[in-house]
Amino acid sequence: MQDGIAVQGFIEVIEHDAQTGAELSRYRGPNRVVNTGLDMIADRLRQNSGIGGASLYALGTNSTPPVAGNTALLAEAFRGTLTATRVSAGELTMTMFLGSTQGNGITFKEGGAFNAENTLLCRAVFPDKAKTSSKTLTILHTIPITAS
Repeated sequence: MQDGIAVQGFIEVIEHDAQTGAELSRYRGPNRVVNTGLDMIADRLRQNSGIGGASLYALGTNSTPPVAGNTALLAEAFRGTLTATRVSAGELTMTMFLGSTQGNGITFKEGGAFNAENTLLCRAVFPDKAKTSSKTLTILHTIPITAS
């Protein structure tokens, strides 16, 4: 019998009206922890002080499904610092918030979390989200780590 750790997760993309705060749309779908992300997790577990945890988030315009060998987004169009990170009950949740003045004029289709060394942890694609000044966008990338 073998025990292991399963690392996968999901992405949620939520659009809100910038004026009223009303939710306009919500998408939840699969996330891919890529090979470089698995290495990042393993390095952090062995306390490799040269490897930082996820601190940046990028959004892009390519809808090609993620694969294990991805090392970057396929068409990065926006990058910023994660708004929040949280670990609770074996789940890592990373949040990126784009206000009414950020990312306008771009139709986002992909997202991914990176560390300061530009190592990709995870990548996901989602239905087109055309960002305008009348909308805010919240992206939640959640990675549950469970024993298998």
